[in-house]
Amino acid sequence: CPIIFFPWLTSWSGLFWVTLDYYQNVNYYLSLGVWAITALVVVVLYWQLTTAMPRSGGDYVFVSRAIAGSVGFVASFIFYVALLADPGSTGAFWGFSEAGLQLSFAGQILNNPGITSLGTFLSPFTTSSPIALFAFSAILLLVGAVGVILGGRVFRTMIYGFFAYGAIVLVVVMAMFALNNQTTFAADYAKYFPGGVPGVYASALGKAGYSPGYSLASLGLIIPVIFVSLGPYPTMQMVGGEINNPKRSLLLGAVGAEFASIAVFLLMTFLFDHSIGISFLEAWTLSVGGGSSTVPSALAMVFYPNTILLWVITIGLFVGNIGWWWLALVFASRIPMAWAFDRVVPTGLAHVSDRFHTPTFSIMLTVLLSIIPMYLIFFTSFISTQLNGVFLFTIAWLISAVAAVVLPFRRKAMFQMSDARSKFLGFPALSWIGLIAVAVLGYFSYNAFTNPAIGPSAESARLVILAVILVPIVIYAISYYYNKGNGFDLSLITGELPPE
Repeated sequence: CPIIFFPWLTSWSGLFWVTLDYYQNVNYYLSLGVWAITALVVVVLYWQLTTAMPRSGGDYVFVSRAIAGSVGFVASFIFYVALLADPGSTGAFWGFSEAGLQLSFAGQILNNPGITSLGTFLSPFTTSSPIALFAFSAILLLVGAVGVILGGRVFRTMIYGFFAYGAIVLVVVMAMFALNNQTTFAADYAKYFPGGVPGVYASALGKAGYSPGYSLASLGLIIPVIFVSLGPYPTMQMVGGEINNPKRSLLLGAVGAEFASIAVFLLMTFLFDHSIGISFLEAWTLSVGGGSSTVPSALAMVFYPNTILLWVITIGLFVGNIGWWWLALVFASRIPMAWAFDRVVPTGLAHVSDRFHTPTFSIMLTVLLSIIPMYLIFFTSFISTQLNGVFLFTIAWLISAVAAVVLPFRRKAMFQMSDARSKFLGFPALSWIGLIAVAVLGYFSYNAFTNPAIGPSAESARLVILAVILVPIVIYAISYYYNKGNGFDLSLITGELPPE
């Protein structure tokens, strides 16, 4: 059974970064409950699609076989761009961001200007040397690329090590929350910050008219924002052909992992609310002028102002982002490999190393391409203001959901030979799941396109989206006519599954 590396603490921390600047008085318990249902829909969709077509390449394979090769190439190209832009190139950026927030806040508690300054330096938003952060990120990218190419035991050891350390840090932070309450927090917070907790609420009231409490007014808008931070971002389908018995393995490793994630996120939210208070974090964010908040684990340092503990947590926040980044390189590399199998791109990208059993050239291409968005996010505002990555993700997933609906009818023989051929009320279960996913992902796509809390929606950003859609259409057209001129019809190859 594959173990899916999931950076629980870093993802849950990210939930409160952007959300609080746009929405306050959110009932996170109800919101997380509704989000959990939508998350399971997406995960079950990809579990069943991978069961039906257990081949590496994920969305490209699903859509090209169920609908058409051209549509599959466009959908997977969109997914590839989104995956490269985030997290395929931004793991270090967000790792530095969370680590910087943790250090800069904790430095005030520890009365250590050096730690505060280090936190300011590490955060890409406040650093005095983005070139230094970029250079270190490039080194991490190289290390990750080597690990991905070596694959096997080497890469598993790296990822499982990150997972184990992240799990330990998660338990530590949960214990810090669980062993305290809002009364002790108020007393401890007042030791370090004049005015204490009441001062924070008074400031938020004066600056933004904030008062604590729940409201359901923004429930419909907050769910897609939660989706941005917590996902799921299904990617295991990209290595479907490399998993033994995906029907069983992904039931445990994907669906089971999502259930575990839901439980962790709900428990973390409860413990944080019990010990510090979500309303306090909302008020604190507004009191400092809005914008991105701090990471919740930074506030927990008022309970235990210890330098060693600080570094344990900070490293955990950092490696959680790095682990997911490196895994994203694995998943992204299988997309051009699948294209190459079908001759849409040069067949050399489908080469698999006899020694390491990994698609070396496809990995190298993916790593080289990821440098572009990595440069853009460190030195420009393009990624944050012009590239709506969440919209690109949801559009690609929406097309795959449509593929799930039509597969049993357009590829009857392929479907009947698969392990996903069960029916419910006389209708293929895969199609039922696809229909529900179309509704969920359609709603998320609309919100991602129109809600500034999720992604840029300016006219220039929409032109970027248009370009990302048009480029693969042009590439496929060129490839189609090139192959046709050489006696090979691309449209014929999608009638069967790629080789295992």
